[in-house]
Amino acid sequence: MARLSLLAIAGLLSLCVVPSFAAVTDGKTKYSDIVAWGAGNQFDIVLRVGKIPSGKITDPLQDVRDLSTCTNQNYREGEYSQDACNAPPLKDNSADVIQVIASLADSPASAGLQCQIKGDDFSEDNRTPTKSSTPSKIEARMCYSKVAYTERPWRKKNKPYPSLSLNCPWLVEKVDIDSKNADGEWVMTKFFDDFDEVPSATYFIMVHALTDVDGDSTVCAFSSTEEKSYLLTEVDMGRTAGVIAAATVFSIFSIVFLVVYTVADTIWYNKTGKGLTFGVA
Repeated sequence: MARLSLLAIAGLLSLCVVPSFAAVTDGKTKYSDIVAWGAGNQFDIVLRVGKIPSGKITDPLQDVRDLSTCTNQNYREGEYSQDACNAPPLKDNSADVIQVIASLADSPASAGLQCQIKGDDFSEDNRTPTKSSTPSKIEARMCYSKVAYTERPWRKKNKPYPSLSLNCPWLVEKVDIDSKNADGEWVMTKFFDDFDEVPSATYFIMVHALTDVDGDSTVCAFSSTEEKSYLLTEVDMGRTAGVIAAATVFSIFSIVFLVVYTVADTIWYNKTGKGLTFGVA
């Protein structure tokens, strides 16, 4: 009976889950569409890592390592080559900081950012209709590189936004389109420890221009550092502060329960000649 119940649950889950994966691309904008519309690769991206010992994200980055031309993504679980990008990798429980600096590339800079979205007649069969839009936000994300998504199909790229989070789940920062500095740059910075359970892997950076369409954010332009620069991380997966605290509490509780139960069982046995049991008539 239990086996049949498990099989029934698995069947229901398959009905719910499989169509959802099959449907994520239907009628959605893909990165390849944005490239075809002339709105791809519009940003120059500088990727840097360093430290901010003060803990204030607005303070200057120290011990800066520029990864803008770092293409060695030689990393596997638990090991990396010494000449790999940002070796040693970023680690948790540190003052490590990721900083992404984006600016308009030379070719479209004079014309401004070209923000294109799907037109009213857009469909799976006709993906060319497009119309201009006004971008409102710029965001930078960490995305799994090829060595990180090989044999892990759920991490693969070119998913439509926002399903792209399957490949680019780690938001560095999102800033207003008008937040450029005097050099015409959008600067996005984040403490590595502020990410939620980033696994050990190799990443590239994706910069998106976002526009609002019917109340939802939609990517209308992008660039990435894939094949140009990478970022390596090495993390004790799952050992967040919450997990450590929960493990500590349950460890203490289990010891206390064991001691209390042993004492109660001994007293009960000496009194009745029977062992202490629960839920037994």
